Amino acid sequence: MKDLLNVEVVIDGVSDVKVVIDGVSVVESVVIDGVSVVEVVVLDGVSVVEVVIDDVSVVEAVVIDGVSVVQVVIDGASVVEVVIDGVSVVKIVVIDGVSVEKAVLIDGISVVEIVVIDGLSVLEAVFIDGLSDVEFVLIDGVSVVEAVVIDGVSVLEVVAIDGVSVVEVVIDGVSVVEAVVIDGVSVLEVVAIDGVSFIEVVIDGVLDVEAVLIDGVSVVEIVVIDGVSVLEVVIDGVSVVEVVIDGVLVIEAFVIDSVSDVEAILIDGVSVVEVVIDVVSVVEVVVIDVVSVVEVVIDFVSALEVVVIDGVSVLEAVEIVVEAVVMDDVLFVDAVLFCTERKQRTLTKFFKLVSEVRKTDKLNIRGKKVKTTI
Repeated sequence: MKDLLNVEVVIDGVSDVKVVIDGVSVVESVVIDGVSVVEVVVLDGVSVVEVVIDDVSVVEAVVIDGVSVVQVVIDGASVVEVVIDGVSVVKIVVIDGVSVEKAVLIDGISVVEIVVIDGLSVLEAVFIDGLSDVEFVLIDGVSVVEAVVIDGVSVLEVVAIDGVSVVEVVIDGVSVVEAVVIDGVSVLEVVAIDGVSFIEVVIDGVLDVEAVLIDGVSVVEIVVIDGVSVLEVVIDGVSVVEVVIDGVLVIEAFVIDSVSDVEAILIDGVSVVEVVIDVVSVVEVVVIDVVSVVEVVIDFVSALEVVVIDGVSVLEAVEIVVEAVVMDDVLFVDAVLFCTERKQRTLTKFFKLVSEVRKTDKLNIRGKKVKTTI
């Protein structure tokens, strides 16, 4: 006790006690009538200030090399902590199903977080060099909302667990809209990045619709599982159209580098138009962006192929009118071609083929007619 120096000073009803132990000074200030207690401890340049008011709140401030911390506790419920001077932290904590709010500022980086325990919510916001992040979470079959802004790009996401939905949005150059509903609901997603857009929809876990736009190239896809339709379209250089319904109707078109292909199957005495693969197809007709292809195959023999690209065809055909009738798996074609004298031999061959078909089976034509003008 030789080295202990105890000095007490009372000023205006305030008792001030200063204790110095081994070079460590302690200053305690007490205000009567249960008001406050202030304690200051200085140890190696570290100061601590604590205040208690009406036995309820505690405010503690710590300064270490220009960094201060303030903490408040009220009824054992909340805590507020602040760190200033380049590393600032503000924190509020509520225990037992209450909330937590936290704000952090570190070199211009701010974070705000609110947490509610036991099926409650979480809100978090982050700002880093123009990047803002906001997240809202509801646990136990509830939702999550998250928003992110990066250089004018915002993201909004909503998540609901256990048969609920998800929505995400990115705006300004990188836009993403995503909606997901689980258990017999739908999914909608839209993505636009540098002129590239994407749309996808799923309904009842069966229907899937997808659309893509990439610098003027669009893709539309519809998929239905289990007896099922598929539609896909790609425009400008790479076009694809495919439809499947109950394993019956199939329409497929491909246009890649001026190469066209179309497959179409209509069952039940309607018509048959499909791609010539392994000499199995009957007729092929394609019209995509003024790129037209007409090919007739009868008895596994290709009779004529005409390609029209931007109004100028390989056979110099200006207009082609094709009328097709399907009867008992036999395709009958009537055609009228308006063309120049170039490639006249091929056109004559086509007329002869049509003439032979009409002459032989004209009276036996039955079923529905399919007429296409290209």
